[in-house]
Amino acid sequence: MKSRSLLSKAVVSSLLLFQVLSVSASDLTSDIQEVIKGKKAQVGVAVLYKDDAFTANNDDQYPLMSVFKFHIALAVLKKMEKEGIPLTAVVTLGPSDIDTKTWSPMYKKYKSKKITLSYGDLINYMVSQSDNNACNWLINFVGGIQNVNDFIKNLGIDRIQLIETEKSMEQDIRKSYNN
Repeated sequence: MKSRSLLSKAVVSSLLLFQVLSVSASDLTSDIQEVIKGKKAQVGVAVLYKDDAFTANNDDQYPLMSVFKFHIALAVLKKMEKEGIPLTAVVTLGPSDIDTKTWSPMYKKYKSKKITLSYGDLINYMVSQSDNNACNWLINFVGGIQNVNDFIKNLGIDRIQLIETEKSMEQDIRKSYNN
């Protein structure tokens, strides 16, 4: 039953995406601008499909929130590639790596302050389930958030800054808007 529901959602999402992509970029931009006009919200949208792109409010700056975990994953994977570390290699997170009060499906599953997982599993927890403990450990693995920021800048992505970790954002929620 659950897989049927997921399949139905995937089909509906695909149909909606197809409908969106069949509209020209300028039509879509106009439609989105019309929807958000007069709303008390800051909304930005960007879609790139083949050689066609559209944006709405693209010059505004938006906080990345947990999307920054994608950038961390890129830096982690690059370091692993350079050092020849396979995704199946195992690491152990100890008590100093586990914050029992933060969002952590990994901790919730293992209920331990000592967790042994593969790098692949850690990356999966961070990206797929937004696990903050996995995120903080992987930031430390690459040498800190500044190393992640430098890596992203070296890719030519210069309109974002990564200066906060999940730990620093948890200590002061306002820091969530710095990344």
